[in-house]
Amino acid sequence: MEISWDKNDRKQSAKWRARIPIRWRWGLFVGFAVVMTVVGLSAFVLDIEQHAGLEREQKQAKLLVAIIRDAIKLPMTSHDSRATERILSRFIDSSDAIQQIHLKWNDGHTEVYGEGALPPKVTALTLEDSKIFRLNIAGLWFATAVRYADIPLGTLIVRFSGSAWRNQLRQTRNQMLMIAGAILLAALIGAWILAGKMSKPLERLAAATGRVAKGDLSVSLPVVSNDEIGDVTARFNRMVTELEHKEQVRDRFGKYLHPELVASLFDEGDRGPVSQKREVTILFADMVDFTQFSHRAKPERVVAVINQFFELFHEVITAFDGHVDKYIGDAVMAVFNHPFEHQRHVEQAALAGLAMAQICQQLDLRRPNGEAVAFRIGMNRGEVIVGNIGASKRMEFTLIGDAVNIASRMAGVGGKNQVIAPAASFRGKRYDFELRELGKLKVKGIADPLDCVRVIARVPELRQRVDAAVEAAFDKVRIKPNLMGSS
Repeated sequence: MEISWDKNDRKQSAKWRARIPIRWRWGLFVGFAVVMTVVGLSAFVLDIEQHAGLEREQKQAKLLVAIIRDAIKLPMTSHDSRATERILSRFIDSSDAIQQIHLKWNDGHTEVYGEGALPPKVTALTLEDSKIFRLNIAGLWFATAVRYADIPLGTLIVRFSGSAWRNQLRQTRNQMLMIAGAILLAALIGAWILAGKMSKPLERLAAATGRVAKGDLSVSLPVVSNDEIGDVTARFNRMVTELEHKEQVRDRFGKYLHPELVASLFDEGDRGPVSQKREVTILFADMVDFTQFSHRAKPERVVAVINQFFELFHEVITAFDGHVDKYIGDAVMAVFNHPFEHQRHVEQAALAGLAMAQICQQLDLRRPNGEAVAFRIGMNRGEVIVGNIGASKRMEFTLIGDAVNIASRMAGVGGKNQVIAPAASFRGKRYDFELRELGKLKVKGIADPLDCVRVIARVPELRQRVDAAVEAAFDKVRIKPNLMGSS
C-alpha cells in the first residue's frame, strides 16, 4: 500500500512538528500550578508568622517593661535617682532588645538612657494608668505608669529594637523558601515523569501512524495501560490488523481479477464496479484435444502443464495492456480495452494472440503420445455488457454478449497455434497484419456465416514486439524444460 502526501499534508506535518510536546505542556502547567500554590501558601504562612512574631515581640516587650517598672518602684518611692539610674543602665547594657529608656518623674525630673532623639509625643507623655500599651508612633515604644499602691510615681517609656524580630522573620522566610523550592523541584520532577509516561505512548502512536501512512502494516504497539490511552492503542492495533487483512484480501483478489477492478471493488464498497456497455476485443485460447490429454496423463502433470501455459499467457496478455477475465478449465479468456482504454485494442489483442501461439511453439511440451501441446486462439471485437453477474452471495464481474460467444467460437475453428478472427474485427482502421482469408464459416449459435481471417504478423516491427513480449514472459516465469516427462 502506498500513500501520497499532498501540500496540505506537508503543511500539517510541519505544523505538527512545531507544536509543544505534551510532556512540556504538562510540565509547564503543573510547574505553574505548583509555583502559584507554593507562593500563595508561603505568603499566607509568612503573614501568619509575621502577626504571630509581632504578638510574641509585644508580649516579651510588655514583660520586660513590667520587670523594669517593678524594679524601680522602691527606689522611686524613696526618690533615689542613683538607684534607678543603676537599675535602668543595667537593663540597657544587658538586653539587646532594649534601645532606649525614658523615665519621667512626677516632679518633672527626667532620665534618658540609650542613644537617639525622643519623639515629642514621648517627652510630653504623662501616664497615671499602670496598664502597659504600645505607643502609636514609629518604632516599638511601650509605656506604662509607675505606681506604688495608689501613689503615682512617674511614667516609664521603653523603646525596643525590632532587629531580633526581623531576624527571626527572615529566618522563617528563608526556611519557607527552601521548603517551597524543594516542593517545587519534587513537583516538577514528578510532573515530568508523569507527563513522560503519558506522552510516550502517544509519541509511539504518532510514530506508528507515520509508518502506517508510508505503507508499513507490520506495526504493533504494546498496550501498557488500562486507561483511555491504552484503549486508543488497542484500537490502533485492531485498525492496522484490519488494514493488513484488507491488503491481503486485495492481493489475493488480484490473482483472480485485474488489480484495477479489485481497487474499484474496494473503493466503491457494496456497489462494486459500475456496469456499462463497452467496445472491447476478446481473446480466447483453448487447448487442442484436452480431453484425450487429460485421460492419458497423470492429473498432477495435466495441472502443471496448464498452469505453466497460463503463467506465460498471463504475462504476454498483460504486456499488451489486456487482462485475464477468467480461466475456464483448459481455456483462458482475456479482454482488451477494459478496464484500461486503448485506441488500438484490436492490434494489442492480435499481438497477444500471436505471442501465445509462439509460446506454444517455443515451449514445445509433448503429450504422452509425442504430439506437441497446442492451443487454438480466437479473437473478436464487439460491444459487450460489462457488469456484476451472478447471485447475491456469489458474483462475478465479467462480460456478456454475442461478441464473447463469437470470440469463443473463433477459438474452435482454427488450427493449432493459429489466431482466428472475424474479418469485421479489423474493419474501420488500418492494421499491418496479414489477414489470410478463410472464407465464410458457419459458427455455432450465429445465424449467418462469418467472414473469418487468420492473423499473421509478417511486418518486422510486429514480429519484434511479439518476440520481445515472449522473451520477457519466459524470463519472468523461468520455466523448467521437459516438464511433461513420461506419464
